[in-house]
Amino acid sequence: MNSTKYAFELHTTTSQPMLITFDENVSLQECYERLINEIEFCTILHKAIILDIFAEDVLSNKTISLHPTQEHTIKEFVTSNRDFFPISPVTKNLYKLFVIDDIYLKKTASGIRTPIYEETQNEIKPIKWSDILTHTRSLIYL
Repeated sequence: MNSTKYAFELHTTTSQPMLITFDENVSLQECYERLINEIEFCTILHKAIILDIFAEDVLSNKTISLHPTQEHTIKEFVTSNRDFFPISPVTKNLYKLFVIDDIYLKKTASGIRTPIYEETQNEIKPIKWSDILTHTRSLIYL
């Protein structure tokens, strides 16, 4: 029998989101350790400065932490906390997790501008014919 896969889109303050997939029977301890390893490998963050990995209930703004000491499987944790892991009509078993780190927290508490990573869109701007002519004329010496 095929086991269900759970995918988490992991958002940090320093990099683009990472997609990490787990088998339904993986314990929260194993999940947490793998998430930490992925964060350390793919970002500038390391375990000592990661304060929390959590999910958010977007309706109430409440959060729930993934505690590595909880003795649940991914499936049990997700299904018992549906407010934080809602069923989507578009994607099956894909959920968002967020990471808060000590550096970000200290900077924001001190009032230091602390941007969160946002993927930028590269826009192709159309070139006007008159701009091409002007540029070409500046290159030609008469």
